[in-house]
Amino acid sequence: GRDENHPNVKVLESLHHPITPTFNETRKGLCFEVAKASYTPEELVAMVLNHAKEISGDFGEMPPPRDCVLTVPSFATQHERSALLDSAELANLNVLSLIEENTAAGLQYGMDRIDEEPINVMFYNMGATSTQVSIMTYLSYERKDSKYSKAKTVGGFEVKGKGWDSTLGGDIFSAVLVDYMVEEFNTALNKARGTTDKDVRSNLRAMTKLRIQANKVKQVLSANSDIPVYIDALFDDMPLSTHISRAKFEELSHDLLKRAVVPIQKALDSANMTLADINSIEMIGGGMRVPSLQAEVKKSMGDMTLGMHINSDESMALGAAFHGANVSTSFRVRHVGMADMNPFGIAIELQNLEEAKKKGIFGKIFGGNKGDKAKKAETKDDDEKDGEDEEDDDEK
Repeated sequence: GRDENHPNVKVLESLHHPITPTFNETRKGLCFEVAKASYTPEELVAMVLNHAKEISGDFGEMPPPRDCVLTVPSFATQHERSALLDSAELANLNVLSLIEENTAAGLQYGMDRIDEEPINVMFYNMGATSTQVSIMTYLSYERKDSKYSKAKTVGGFEVKGKGWDSTLGGDIFSAVLVDYMVEEFNTALNKARGTTDKDVRSNLRAMTKLRIQANKVKQVLSANSDIPVYIDALFDDMPLSTHISRAKFEELSHDLLKRAVVPIQKALDSANMTLADINSIEMIGGGMRVPSLQAEVKKSMGDMTLGMHINSDESMALGAAFHGANVSTSFRVRHVGMADMNPFGIAIELQNLEEAKKKGIFGKIFGGNKGDKAKKAETKDDDEKDGEDEEDDDEK
């Protein structure tokens, strides 16, 4: 039901992608127009899943997998999760479970941990399009004896709080470099041609070259102080020739760096914790490799050492694979306790009940941040409620 004005959709315009979604009146949702054909997001995701199936089959030298576990971001709504399940069905995949990205990384991190005392670990995850922060408590407990294993001490973890920025990721940092190179090129082009209206943004091929170059610049500046940039015949037979320093990149992304630490406080508020309660922090995701971002996160964490003990790119996939082995009946793996939380409140409303003319509102039952408590749900006859009101008046 989203349209082009939704924040997660409007941010695509700033990324200079050649294709942007449009609202489809028939579907009452967004679609992508490619080569005069319209595709729904579910169809496009199904194509990606089919490609993943082919890669898995070729790599394992076996038939393509039938079962899978899919990761979702912390901010994924129930409608979005249902749409992902529809995509998996289109790709002929049986989804054993959905697991949130940070939770999967936390499972990978705690796979072989048995902590005598509970410790709180923060996971900071900046991917290509979003930033997610989760706080997890790792602990150990005694697992009871069963017919499959003897009683023993096992490790586990519980997700305490979450925070995120669904529109801030590594691609946004690349986009500011694209904008800078566009301004540099347009200034030089109009000066050389004696015009004022020529704009490289009108050429999709040129903009694609700039997006590729921006990613390269960002990666090089992560380990170097500056980089020369040259693209031959970028647009209108004019080359791009400039120099970008790390200091210039940090200047361009100053506002983004301030936004990047906001989810940290949101996660702390969600978990009802302070920085003093956090024992360590783990950095994951490809976007966190920017040195200025790491410095900003470290500063906001009170100069706490940033941990990079798990693979920042593969930890979520590895955790999801381990979770899949746990829920599947084909594997037997070590037990790791896991308790996730739902960041959104869930409400159920019952109306127009025919039996006994009962009607009731459940309200928020569970889930949600900031320690939302469950509310007792009751349904009563109107006569019963009137009787209770009279009793209350007598007591007063």
